[in-house]
Amino acid sequence: MLDVARETRQPCPECGTEIRGDSRFAIWCAACDWNVDPEEPQSDGGRWTGPSGPWPDDTGSGCSTR
Repeated sequence: MLDVARETRQPCPECGTEIRGDSRFAIWCAACDWNVDPEEPQSDGGRWTGPSGPWPDDTGSGCSTR
C-alpha cells in the first residue's frame, strides 16, 4: 500500500509560528526548535555487546587482522 504524503499545517505550541510538514514524518519548528528531538534520549550502555556478549578476541572466527 502506498503512503500518500499529505501536507499538514499547524501553529507551533511554543512560539506560534506556522509549521508546515509532511504527514508521514515528525514535525518541528524551525523558528524555536520545538520537537526537534521528539523521543527520549537512549542510554549509552558503554561497550557494545552483541547477542552473545562482547566482540570475541582472535578465536578463529574467520576475521584476521594479521
